[in-house]
Amino acid sequence: MNMVELTHEDEALESNDSRCYLIDAAEYRKLAVSHRRLTRADDAAALMRGLRDIDTGEIFLIDERRLFASR
Repeated sequence: MNMVELTHEDEALESNDSRCYLIDAAEYRKLAVSHRRLTRADDAAALMRGLRDIDTGEIFLIDERRLFASR
C-alpha cells in the first residue's frame, strides 16, 4: 500500500483522534469499493478527497487533482 502518514505540520488535514494517510489514486479506488465501513472525509478547501474508516478512525486522503488525473 502506498501511504504516507501525515505529521503535525499538516494540521489542516489531521484530526486529534485519527491517523491520516496520503494515498495514491489506485489505493483510493481500492478502498472505495472495499468491504471496509467508510464514510466520506473530504476537505474541499484543501482540494482533498478523503475516506474515513468508521471502525479504526483512520482517514485516507488524496489530492483531488491526482485522483482524477490518473485515469
